[in-house]
Amino acid sequence: MKRIIMLISLALIAVNAAGYGGEAYAFLKNGVGVRATGMGGAFCSIADDASAVFYNPAGLVKIEGLQLVADTYFMNFNRSMNFISASKPFTINKNLYSTGLSWINYSGGSDIEKRTTNSPLPEELLSDGEHIFMLTVATVVSSNVYIGGNIKVLLHSLAGENGTGIGFDAGLLVDITEDISAGLSVLNISAGLNWDGLNYTDTLPYMFNFGLSYSMKNVFEVEKLDILLAADMLYSTFGSFRIKPGIELEANKFFSIRAGYNNGLAAGLGIKLRPSAVFTVMIDYALLTDPVLRDSFNQRVGAVVQYIFPHWDIKSGPQQEGDYSEEPW
Repeated sequence: MKRIIMLISLALIAVNAAGYGGEAYAFLKNGVGVRATGMGGAFCSIADDASAVFYNPAGLVKIEGLQLVADTYFMNFNRSMNFISASKPFTINKNLYSTGLSWINYSGGSDIEKRTTNSPLPEELLSDGEHIFMLTVATVVSSNVYIGGNIKVLLHSLAGENGTGIGFDAGLLVDITEDISAGLSVLNISAGLNWDGLNYTDTLPYMFNFGLSYSMKNVFEVEKLDILLAADMLYSTFGSFRIKPGIELEANKFFSIRAGYNNGLAAGLGIKLRPSAVFTVMIDYALLTDPVLRDSFNQRVGAVVQYIFPHWDIKSGPQQEGDYSEEPW
């Protein structure tokens, strides 16, 4: 019983350090993907890069080739977050699919001080590390309807105790018109964390996310000046509800400026480099309000690398029979 009480106390300290108290894996409210977080996390109906695995797995089928995403989130109090994902579309019997493997990591630090008395010196230093590994599959239902899902494995090491769990996500994305899209995702389905040797389970809240986005091309009649507007409504079964608006302005398919709000202000920049017709690199930066210290900010940097296979089209797949199977992974 003492071990359970100690574990619960440490978990509450950890999630409060992440910025939200009372929830397992509360750090996930910080989001992933530099572009998405720079828009305040309003990404459920956009979901057109590998960070779709987090916001709406159905969007993963929109990527146009082998895509690698990596970003890191620098936070105060010696905390950090990391996200790495690799995704790729493929066809089976002329049906289009996309799959991805992803890793999300949060570290609360290895210098969390433990005290059981009023001593100014800690009795020992504890560590807190959390991991999520996800397998994603998405497919096209019709020319404008996409579905997808995740299976994810949860690992948490806190003060020498280890917890493991499994959960699921599901998503739907619809292109209502060429410029308007809607997304719906349900996250943390049956997700829980069981602690080894303890009769204690952390339950993750179900997250219901609905989003709308509107893409405006050649705004103000300026060629190659595009604006993307988006808003997500996120409800948690733990009782929270948030509206997350976001905007992205892109000039000449090269430079992007972003802003949004997700329980605090967010802003970001992006530069897209195209060394060749089939290879692109996006470098992104985001600045966000710290969820703990409201008058300070955290930073996130990352990159998206994409190789578009020859003869590939996102709507119809390979243009010639056998083209895709001959391409290397």
